[in-house]
Amino acid sequence: MYHENYLGEALRAASLGADQSLFLQNHQTDDAVTYQAFFANAERMAQVLVETGVAPGDKVAVQAPKTVAMLELYVATVLAGGVFLPLNPAYTTSEITYFLTDAEPRILVCDPMREGELSPVAKQAGVSEVLTIGANE
Repeated sequence: MYHENYLGEALRAASLGADQSLFLQNHQTDDAVTYQAFFANAERMAQVLVETGVAPGDKVAVQAPKTVAMLELYVATVLAGGVFLPLNPAYTTSEITYFLTDAEPRILVCDPMREGELSPVAKQAGVSEVLTIGANE
């Protein structure tokens, strides 16, 4: 997966030899993530994106809180060759409709709590798939 993507390869190369070293730590929850765990999760998410039909250049719209999983999804999108399109979690349904219609992303990834609300919006905007971060990442 990395040899096909310069940015993905550069990100992973920078972490080689540091697999068990701390990569991220959330000081509010004391959650700690090693390089190995971070890239393993990103690779798994990238595989899901590819299996869902994301091809190089496709946009992946993401409306989710700022978490480690969202950072992993960013790297996963890069690995899949996609373009990460962040949508502010505070956006209203009408604002999301505008961005989805204008940007034409291949998929939308959202917080599981908003899936029921955003799935019809995504469908109306022509988005082919809605995934949730955390539930079916």
